Amino acid sequence: LRFFEAFLEVRLGEAFDMVRDFPESAPALLDLRRCLARTGRSSPLVVALREQIGDRLLIAGAHTRDVIEVYIKTIKALRLVDP
Repeated sequence: LRFFEAFLEVRLGEAFDMVRDFPESAPALLDLRRCLARTGRSSPLVVALREQIGDRLLIAGAHTRDVIEVYIKTIKALRLVDP
C-alpha cells in the first residue's frame, strides 16, 4: 500500500502534464487508475488537477482554443482514470 501511496504522490505533481499529453499519456493514466483503485484516494487527484489547471492554463494570454482543447482532454483523461 505504501508503494501505491508514494506513486500517487509522484503522479499528482504530473497530473496536468498527463492530461495535456493525452492520448499519448494513456499508459501513465492507466497506472494512475490502478493506484487510485488500491488506495481509494481520488480527491487528492481532483485537488491537484484543479490547482495545476488554474496555475498553468487559466492565465492571461492563454488562447481560448488551447483552453478548450485541454478541457476536452481533461474529460477524456478522467473518463479513462475513473470510468
